[in-house]
Amino acid sequence: YTHQSQFGVLILSIREGANIHLYAYQPFLENTENGNYTALPLTRLTNGEHQDRTPAINSEGTKIAFSSNRDGQWDIYILDLQTGDTERFTDTRAYEGNPTWSPDVQWLAYESYNQNNLDIFIQDIEGSVGSIPLTNHPAADYAPAWSAEGRKIGFISTRTGTQEVWYADLDSSQQDKAVRLKNLPGVDIDHPTWSSDGRFLTWSITTEEGSHSLVSWDSLHPDRDPVLLGTGDWPLWAGSGELLYTLVEDPHNTYLTAYPVGNEKQGVMLPAVRLPGSSCGISWTQAIVSPESLETRPGSGPIPAWEPVSDDDDPKHIELVQMDSLD
Repeated sequence: YTHQSQFGVLILSIREGANIHLYAYQPFLENTENGNYTALPLTRLTNGEHQDRTPAINSEGTKIAFSSNRDGQWDIYILDLQTGDTERFTDTRAYEGNPTWSPDVQWLAYESYNQNNLDIFIQDIEGSVGSIPLTNHPAADYAPAWSAEGRKIGFISTRTGTQEVWYADLDSSQQDKAVRLKNLPGVDIDHPTWSSDGRFLTWSITTEEGSHSLVSWDSLHPDRDPVLLGTGDWPLWAGSGELLYTLVEDPHNTYLTAYPVGNEKQGVMLPAVRLPGSSCGISWTQAIVSPESLETRPGSGPIPAWEPVSDDDDPKHIELVQMDSLD
């Protein structure tokens, strides 16, 4: 079954030794329609001797697109949470990663190292059209993020000689649909993400002084400078824009936290939760299929281990446990 959640369910890519797997996590205890309270501890979705990175769950909460090297090369795969089946979406010798869903869940955009250059492609889910190049520039274009209103795709580009955030205007009649927006200077720019209404484009920035911050650009006021929102390394908008999740990384640990946004709110809504390994991606959905309803099929490959990670000493404790097998 599916349930609606005010603060949503997160899909995380977390490193386990030499491997990287996908997990689901609902950090907030919430009241459901039938009066029960629900929360989802860190729950494994994939396993195996491979790396599953940069997950993107669709708006229906039923399918997760991600990049994996499970067949020897980096392709895009789609995990169906209703059946437990995983299908290969791309099958090329080129690297493909960082998928992002269109709002109508009919298309995926992703980065691909094609013809010795990193560019962004879009491809229909049914495979009837095939991959279409969205960018074609000698500079690197990568990390696409599809806006909720569907007509813009944000991305990182090195077209000016340094990392900056741009977006592709899908309504543009120009062959090159890339639009440069105002940026703040930094030595490392990454992980653009849109707010649910498509107004704000937010990304992470590392300054020359070494601070790790979240930067947000307002599309309603495109000529204004982006503003700093707080500390973080991988932002993710949730709900109608009142909550901003982020990963916070230090040399030895990765934490998950969340900031309230709007109405001059300050502080944090989620105290920092230490993840059991470094993260290689984060995605959010308001509706997700419960793992209890999944059908695992032994004949179709490795069986997903739908087992929550719990703290035996304190089962009510939401913080994630450190597992001995992890880095």
